[in-house]
Amino acid sequence: MKFSVAIIGKNERDYILQCINSVQKADEILYMDTGSTDDTFEELKKYKGDNLKILSPYQWRDDFSHARNACTQQAKNDWILTIDCDETLEGQNAVPEIEKILEENANHPWFNGIRINVILPTETCFQLRVHKKSNKWYRPAHNRLTEIQGFVDSNINITARVSTSRKNDPDLRMRIISKYLNNVNNTDPDMWYYLGREFMNHVNMYEAVDCYSKVRRFTYGRYTDLYLDALYMEAVCYYTMNKLDEARKLLGEIISLNPGFYRAMELLARITPEFTKILPIIKENNVLIKRKAVNIMDKRMINRRVAQMATIPDREKDLKKVVQSIIPYVDELRIMLNKYKTIPTWLKNIKNVTPILRNNEKGDAEKFYKVEELKDTVIYILDDDLIYNEVFFNQCHDNTIRLGTPVGYHGKIMGDNVNNYAKDFKVAYSCLLDVIGYHYVNVIGTGCLCFTLEDVSIRYDDFKSENVADLWFSSFCRDRNINLMVLPHVALGYTHPKRTIWNIKTQKDEVTQLYKKLFEEKK
Repeated sequence: MKFSVAIIGKNERDYILQCINSVQKADEILYMDTGSTDDTFEELKKYKGDNLKILSPYQWRDDFSHARNACTQQAKNDWILTIDCDETLEGQNAVPEIEKILEENANHPWFNGIRINVILPTETCFQLRVHKKSNKWYRPAHNRLTEIQGFVDSNINITARVSTSRKNDPDLRMRIISKYLNNVNNTDPDMWYYLGREFMNHVNMYEAVDCYSKVRRFTYGRYTDLYLDALYMEAVCYYTMNKLDEARKLLGEIISLNPGFYRAMELLARITPEFTKILPIIKENNVLIKRKAVNIMDKRMINRRVAQMATIPDREKDLKKVVQSIIPYVDELRIMLNKYKTIPTWLKNIKNVTPILRNNEKGDAEKFYKVEELKDTVIYILDDDLIYNEVFFNQCHDNTIRLGTPVGYHGKIMGDNVNNYAKDFKVAYSCLLDVIGYHYVNVIGTGCLCFTLEDVSIRYDDFKSENVADLWFSSFCRDRNINLMVLPHVALGYTHPKRTIWNIKTQKDEVTQLYKKLFEEKK
């Protein structure tokens, strides 16, 4: 059974063609633009199929559901696949598979759509994406469909990215949701929940906590999924702010209401020093939950925190400030003292600091010295010119274990045919600027990096040249299909050193040549 694809978008030149090509086998593809000022339409001209219909531009009114409905109503088919510009339908057989499911189920009175597995940067979830034309979208952001009576779960995947429009206007959804709550319905618990998520993406945990408390106030029944999830997200906020007693209290309430809420048990185990403190919260007869908690505790206990950095004598003046911003949050800080003749006395007197004299063989890459020895450890690779904070260490620890991938605060998505590494990138996320949302990158910064050897089995010998550790680490991960992710964050502090490799033109050129060798010549 044939279906139409409905797409709305604005300023999505980087992704739109990839999205449309992924659904090219569909009977009809509708694209409705909501105000592009970039080269989106030039990209659309590159599509070679004859099934793309570009609709008249839509007058944007701060309401994604209104735009989706306007697009859907111009479809010629009764069934619609809704997909966003920054998403791709995965697999050559995905469109035929959707048509097959529709053919097999369309006559069932209960059937009203197909759920598809959407792979987001931080999680995967089933979403109803194939629906009847008669179904209407509602809510101005985080839209939902009306009159959903029944659906079929599929094995079809959609991969989502962070849209260009969201990067250009990261506050858009926050403005839309706030406007809805202020002017339309200020007791909608779902929208308070989504506003809380937006505040978390902006790393504004206090405002997020206030939103989640409103979710619980306006939710009918303490056993609903929304109520429990709001409790959990509020606990995550307190955990991120290092208010562990408040977090434990909320997590305990979740487990008392639903002992099967494993995410709550996992976080509680992670932030509770002794397993015995968890036992009173767990129902004694629930062996499965107790076993799950023990396994999580075992994992948490073996993942100690070790930070490594490299430094040179020229930066000793500010090094003490950097070290003081790290040592409260790690079990050990290893400092590679490049070109030092002796270990500074003040470093010898810090209990959890291990200074190591090195000959500067690999420059900045010395911070990976003997990294292969750090098994069963959460590893932080840091720089000697950044001032870190508690949120950085907690957030990176939590996400690298949860996602099973290296995470950090700095990275780039590089462009094609790079002739200047410092300039030829599509998007850059800096540790010295606030970043909203989670972002996959192909080059990650190694000055605020976190990973485990279980996920990345890298060795000191894998760094083949002086400095540019970012490129060697990222290339190592790329060759092994390991994702790299920049986390949402507030800017770190900076000591403003007088001399870096970016002050020296010859080294800039060498970095560009190494990038081309490691990334472009391997394609």
